[in-house]
Amino acid sequence: MALRYPLALLAVLLSTTVVWQLRSTEVPALEVHATHIDPLSIAVLDDYRRYRDASIANDIATMTDIARTHSGFLGLRASFELARTPTLPVRQRLEHLERALARRIVDPLARSENRELMIELARLAEVAGHLERAIEAYEEALPLPEAKMGLERLQLDPYRLSNSYLNAHLYQEALDALGEQTSPSIEAPSFQALGEDEKALDAYERWLAEHPENLDARYGEAWSHFALGNLETARKLFLQLPGSNALYGRALVANRQGRLGEAVALLHRSGDPYHLWLPPSLPSPANPSPL
Repeated sequence: MALRYPLALLAVLLSTTVVWQLRSTEVPALEVHATHIDPLSIAVLDDYRRYRDASIANDIATMTDIARTHSGFLGLRASFELARTPTLPVRQRLEHLERALARRIVDPLARSENRELMIELARLAEVAGHLERAIEAYEEALPLPEAKMGLERLQLDPYRLSNSYLNAHLYQEALDALGEQTSPSIEAPSFQALGEDEKALDAYERWLAEHPENLDARYGEAWSHFALGNLETARKLFLQLPGSNALYGRALVANRQGRLGEAVALLHRSGDPYHLWLPPSLPSPANPSPL
């Protein structure tokens, strides 16, 4: 115990001495040499350097040459940049955007990006006076609100407007666009999708009165009867129809009528992989709920 305090004091003094010596030691100055190296200076990147310099200098002529002569990424990038240059005439901007979209690899999962690009195209086409192209682009941009407004501004034919909405699965808008007009081929699938099966059946019957052999109308009539619970009528209609979906319809009718074995056999006969997953979900003691 007698030595502890003197040793502790000695340690503190030594530490202080070392720190003081370190603080008083001068750190020699380092010589720094800086060299600017252009990362695009190598020959293989000449085109990229040319594009960069033209973009910085707003050299439209060079940018246009790159956009038109390069079919790869460089041409795509130059085309997009020119399309978004507000000082260019709108028709030239439209030309550059059309080229960019033609060269772009479309990702079907990037729906938001694809629709925004169609809105961009539609705006330019509308201002340039290419109204049909603008309508096509607005159709591809549905269901964006601006696309709806653009279509309703440009598409004066209620049937075409209604059909545009139908193709975009905007069923209530399709019916609203018809106004006082009638079109069974638009009304029937729209009412069916909205769950208004009685109105759908009426529309399908009117469609068949005009085109008795139309398969879409015949299938729609059968499914409407099925949805309304008219099972025997639906079964007879499905019997007259070709294809795996008719067998699928017959299977669902058989299941509803309690003929489980027939339902499973029909699903297997259809040959459709989706239908082959259904038999385990048909009613059984463990799963009493019918399809």
